Amino acid sequence: MELKKTTKEVAYSLELLESLTEKLNQKTTNEEGLVEERDSLQSIRILSQRIRVTEQLHNEMKDWYKKTKDKDEQDRIDNELAFRNIKRVMMIVSDTLNVSEMLGLQFVNCCEDSMNRVSKVSCEINFVKDWVKRKNSAMVEVKEYVETLTIQF
Repeated sequence: MELKKTTKEVAYSLELLESLTEKLNQKTTNEEGLVEERDSLQSIRILSQRIRVTEQLHNEMKDWYKKTKDKDEQDRIDNELAFRNIKRVMMIVSDTLNVSEMLGLQFVNCCEDSMNRVSKVSCEINFVKDWVKRKNSAMVEVKEYVETLTIQF
C-alpha cells in the first residue's frame, strides 16, 4: 500500500511538476513578450522623438524659406525700381549729352562763322591799308608834281 501511495505521490508530484513547468514556460513566454513590448515601446519613443525633431526642423526651414522668399521678393522689387531709376537717369544724361553735342556743334559753327568774318574783316582792313598807302603815296606824288608845277609857273 505504501508503494501505491508513493507511486500516487510521485505521479501527483510529476503532474504538479509538469503543471509548474508549464506555468513557468508561460511566465517566461509572457516575460519575453513584455521584453519585446518594452523594446517596441522604446523604439516607438525614439521614433516619436525623431519625428518631433524632424517636424521642428521642417518648421524652422519653412520659416527660413518664407523669410528668404519675402526678402528676395523685396530685393527684386527694389532692383526693378533702381533699374527704372537708372534707365531714367541714363535717358536724361543721354538727352543732356545730345543737347550738349548740338550746342557744341552750333558753337563750333558760330566760331567758324566769327573766324570767317574776322578773317574777312582783317583782309578788308589790310586791303584798305594797302589802298590808303597807295593813295597816300599817290597823293605825295601828286603833291610833289603840283609843287613842281607850281615852281615852274
